[in-house]
Amino acid sequence: MKILIVNTIYAPFKVGGAEVSVQLLAEELVKNGHSVLVVTLHDKANKEKATINGVNVHYLPLKNIYWPFFNDGEKRKKWEKIAWHVIDNYNFKMARLFSEELDSFKPDIVHTNNICGFSVSIWKEIKKRDIKLIHTSRDYYLFHPSSTLYSRNKNINVNALSVKLWSFLKRSASHRVDTYVGISDFIKTFHINNGFFKRDSAFISITR
Repeated sequence: MKILIVNTIYAPFKVGGAEVSVQLLAEELVKNGHSVLVVTLHDKANKEKATINGVNVHYLPLKNIYWPFFNDGEKRKKWEKIAWHVIDNYNFKMARLFSEELDSFKPDIVHTNNICGFSVSIWKEIKKRDIKLIHTSRDYYLFHPSSTLYSRNKNINVNALSVKLWSFLKRSASHRVDTYVGISDFIKTFHINNGFFKRDSAFISITR
C-alpha cells in the first residue's frame, strides 16, 4: 500500500513528541512492506528530498511570511503574527504545492498529523482525488493559533469569539476526514463535542 504521511516537522528536526511518534510510525510501515512518503516542511526556499531509515522524505518550503517553528531570536511584530495565522487558516499556496506531491506519489491513504504551516487546505486536495484521509489530533491547532488553548497564564474559553472565528473554516474542513484519531480520549471527545469531524467516522483514541 502507498501511504503518504504529513507532519509539520520531521527528522532530523524535532520539536516534541509528535515528530518522534510520526517517525516511528513511518519506519514501522516501511518494515511491514508499505511504500511510505513523508511530506514535511523546512525553512529552505526549495524542495529537498532525503531517505531516512528507509523512509522517503520530501521537505517543502513554507509559503508564508516567515518561518516560525524554531526560535531564531527574532521578535515578531503583532501584525506579523496575526498575518501569519490568517494565511495559515487556509493556505492556498501550500495546497497547490502539496497537490504536486499527491499527483506524483498517488497514495492510497494520506495520514495527516500536525498540519500547522500546511493548513486544512491540503484536506480538500486529498479528497478531490478521492484518497482516503486519516487525521490524528495531537493538540488544539484546529481551534486557535494557540494550539494549547492557553494564553496569558489562563485557559482560553472554547466558546470565546476568537476561538469561533479562528476555528470556523477548520471545523467545516474537518468533515472531509474519513477517519479521526485522537492522541488521547480527552482530545478525541473534545473535538467531537465541539463539532469537528463527521459523526459517522470511525473515531479512535490512542490512549485512554
